[in-house]
Amino acid sequence: MPVSALRRPSGLAALVLAAGIALLAAACGGGAPSQDGEPDAYTKRLVQEAIERYDDDGREAALAHYSSAASVDGPWYVFVLDGGGEVVAHPLANRLGNNVLTDYGVDIRGFAWGPLMLEAGEQGRWVSYTRLNPGTGLEEPKHSWVVRHDGLIFGSGWYETASPGDAPPRADRDAYTKHFVQQAIARYEAEGRESALAYYSTRESIDGQWYVFVIDGDGEVVAHPLPDRVGNNVLTDYGVDVTGYAWGPLMATAGEQGRWVSYTRLHPQSGREEPKHSWVVRHDGLIFGSGWYDTPPSGGAGDAPPQSEPDAYTRWFVLQAVARYEAEGREATLDRYSSESSVDGPWYVFVLDAVSGEVVAHPLPNRRGNNVLTDYGVDIRGFAWGPLMLEAGRGGRWVSYTRLNPETGAEEPKHSWVVRHDGLIFGSGWYEAP
Repeated sequence: MPVSALRRPSGLAALVLAAGIALLAAACGGGAPSQDGEPDAYTKRLVQEAIERYDDDGREAALAHYSSAASVDGPWYVFVLDGGGEVVAHPLANRLGNNVLTDYGVDIRGFAWGPLMLEAGEQGRWVSYTRLNPGTGLEEPKHSWVVRHDGLIFGSGWYETASPGDAPPRADRDAYTKHFVQQAIARYEAEGRESALAYYSTRESIDGQWYVFVIDGDGEVVAHPLPDRVGNNVLTDYGVDVTGYAWGPLMATAGEQGRWVSYTRLHPQSGREEPKHSWVVRHDGLIFGSGWYDTPPSGGAGDAPPQSEPDAYTRWFVLQAVARYEAEGREATLDRYSSESSVDGPWYVFVLDAVSGEVVAHPLPNRRGNNVLTDYGVDIRGFAWGPLMLEAGRGGRWVSYTRLNPETGAEEPKHSWVVRHDGLIFGSGWYEAP
């Protein structure tokens, strides 16, 4: 990877990661390797400085130093592991006590980097993996240099990215929401609780349909850009939507790994109750969250687009099924869409189990119980459309394939819109007559 592809953090990232730059610059002296031009050499130098500090100041003082913000230098910080893999020094307090031999030491690709670090000897070794960059809020490739010394593993590394942009595109609503929440956590770490909560209680913190809300350990909303939301408690009726669905208690169960909660909520911009998908993460005793609204494609609440616009009508038809699921529950919804009365011309809703691929609702009885991961999910051209449907996210996706049109009795191109919701895939589509 050329050095030109490296990106230094700026803005909030710099606040998070630059606390100790003056201290380290003095320690390294004028002959230190360049951060921008020689990231490998700079990382090795930083680890060596940590080992020298350990030898000079002792274990307790060294581990205390590298567990403080003062030890951080741009994207660089030192972490220390004990012989059993436990993190005994790290500038982020929520990393301390984790063990690299557990899931903590496995990246989002499933690569187990933790055991490799513990194999390091006194000569040191590189370990490359994917890790959350606290400065950008993104999962990025990281290259860490780790060295064994006096029964401990001393390490540091640098993040690599090929893109100059800090955020995923807004079109990828799930990814952008996660990034937006992570940026809020980064601000909290950089500026402290009082400043961060004050900022996310202002309209300046709003980015289009995205805004951050923060809930304390008792369920109280302690930050929200709409003043009338602050002070409410998600464990009361405030945390129940217009369909009677209690979303608040689910948010309160979020862990440090985060979770999605989908519910119906008043959209401040449209003034309508619309489906909302929120990503919530527990950090330092608080729940940080943000989300996006699944705005109906028509102009009015509940108004259907004309069937002459098959793309828009299909998406609306699926959205109505999801809304029915939230309002009436799983059993009633699956019964509804397993009946002929749910069919609207060429449109009908089918529902798949998102894990197994089984068809759990379809107006044609002979379709129910089939599995899209078998030959059932392959069309007459040999195109496997079934697995693609199971890849759908909350933002939905189109899958086009050839399918028997029950009305004409002919194999015709079909365009289906599928959306993941609560462990199911809801879909519908329209046939394109030759």
